Amino acid sequence: MELNLTVKSKTNIWVETLTNNDYKEIFSDSSVLVIDENLFEIINSKISLSAYEVIRVQWSESQKSWDSINGLLDQFVRLQLKRTDTVIAIGGGLISDVVGFAASIYMRGIKWQVVSTTLLSQADACLGGKVGINGFNIKNIFGALHQPEKIYCDIGLLKYLSTRDYKNGLSEVCKYALAYKEDFYYWLLEHSTSIVDREEKILMTMVNRCLRYKADIVHQDVEDINGIRAILNFGHTFAHAIESTSSHAIMHGEAVAMGMKLAGKLSVDMGLLSDNDYERILQLLSIFGLNCQHPLVSMEQLYSQMLKDKKNTGNGVKLLLLNSIGSTIVCNNVHFRDLETLRMSYAKC
Repeated sequence: MELNLTVKSKTNIWVETLTNNDYKEIFSDSSVLVIDENLFEIINSKISLSAYEVIRVQWSESQKSWDSINGLLDQFVRLQLKRTDTVIAIGGGLISDVVGFAASIYMRGIKWQVVSTTLLSQADACLGGKVGINGFNIKNIFGALHQPEKIYCDIGLLKYLSTRDYKNGLSEVCKYALAYKEDFYYWLLEHSTSIVDREEKILMTMVNRCLRYKADIVHQDVEDINGIRAILNFGHTFAHAIESTSSHAIMHGEAVAMGMKLAGKLSVDMGLLSDNDYERILQLLSIFGLNCQHPLVSMEQLYSQMLKDKKNTGNGVKLLLLNSIGSTIVCNNVHFRDLETLRMSYAKC
């Protein structure tokens, strides 16, 4: 006898400038709030947090680890959270990664929600259910798929981001234009000044488009099995290696910008992408000031780190490359000799 069980989950998403009353309603769902220390005073000015159970954290990428998970789980046990309770993560992608992973393993999974406060999180990281931590100097080596019940993207909080943090998110925005939707490429060019100036109406449209694109992709590959989600990894294999080999001195979005340049150049070198389209990649990244530098390690060291990437399936490295703007191809078993032509481009990243 054959039995089948289909399990589905739903995530509701809001993209808007949240009011004080919105926060009051959102937090009414919570058993505990886990908030980035840098946001505490900002959120506390909107709604008094003294009425809630609050865990204040100040994590960096190097603290995206079992130590942080254990500390959070200690708090969950201390608060005697039940399986019916809800945890709300308030912060960027790092916060939701760690909180979501803790929620996924506490009592085999408790409900969680996200108040997304950075552009990188709002445009990409908050959606999809991928949560996890780093280990053994490998990005996101431990993790789970644990979908949040609700996601609130507060566009009004983007004005508080530093220029560096804001640009960090723009890399993920550009990823959708380069790897998935060419018409979005032209939209970004048309509205680049408003985006740089952080005009809320334009940012709301931009974040909505990014999340719609990601939802389209994730819907086709919820469990990350059939390869459709690979589109979301454009530039990321290089990026994760750059982050790790820089000891996380280079932020994720900065590394993604470098990774997209390298993946684009390799696409040209392998005869997949035209020189003109590669110049268009450089143009878009340049408009948003994504001109990061990282000749901190050799190409050999970078490739050695890339071999540890969890997406690899063979003896070499699995990379997502471009046929054209908005069209991708997966290349399996890319070897170091295939990257020799990137030495000069890497030095200029």
